[in-house]
Amino acid sequence: MNILLFTRSTYVNYIEKIIESLIRHNDVILGVIGDRGLCPLLEQKNVKYLGEEAFRVRDLAIQADLAVSWLYDKKIREPFISTPKCGCINFHPAPLPEYRGCGGCNLAILHKASEWGGTVHFVDERFDEGDIIREKKFPIDYRTETAYSLKQKTNQTLYELFEEVLAQMRDKKEIKREKQNRNQGCYYKKNDVLKLMKIDVENDDLDAKIQAFWFPPYEGAYIEINGKHYTLVNDVILQSWTRTES
Repeated sequence: MNILLFTRSTYVNYIEKIIESLIRHNDVILGVIGDRGLCPLLEQKNVKYLGEEAFRVRDLAIQADLAVSWLYDKKIREPFISTPKCGCINFHPAPLPEYRGCGGCNLAILHKASEWGGTVHFVDERFDEGDIIREKKFPIDYRTETAYSLKQKTNQTLYELFEEVLAQMRDKKEIKREKQNRNQGCYYKKNDVLKLMKIDVENDDLDAKIQAFWFPPYEGAYIEINGKHYTLVNDVILQSWTRTES
């Protein structure tokens, strides 16, 4: 298949696995649309970097059998949604329709979820509302997870979905589509999730809040003193750090 890939360099380790998988299966990678942080990997793999301006090149959509969005954080527009022969699919790091938008792994811990997962769905004109192709869930214990550990598990689940769905498409098997009810679930904006990082000592579940935003090297859940932010850690984080170091 001729593949057009939308992604970002934050997930370069998985992008490398995806590229290697596509090459191994004799797929043709027309190019990658994303930030310049992807360039060193793409040069190494001899894959064409298209930048963000490729959105204006209709010929790419016509050539593509499939457009793949791997955790891409910008809105994909026509002609890349409907022109590729098999459409455009997105790998979303949360269950749908419950958790559209950003911050799913943070919210999973804050909401004390007992299971989590990833979803692959067709892209349409609205964020995370296209028909669902497949979802894969796994059990979690919010008391021992952090945003970092949960994100690692979720990304691995998404990669498993990638292999499964691409294999199905290569074999030209029927792809079942489940329409989302747009009245169900919530859409979480990035700024709304970031506002939750500030700790309310009186009212928050402190352990849940601290673990929900632990994602080094970035700022975590914090208290504010004299205008300065101080990230807090708890025993769960200290113990996980000790195990990693040993």
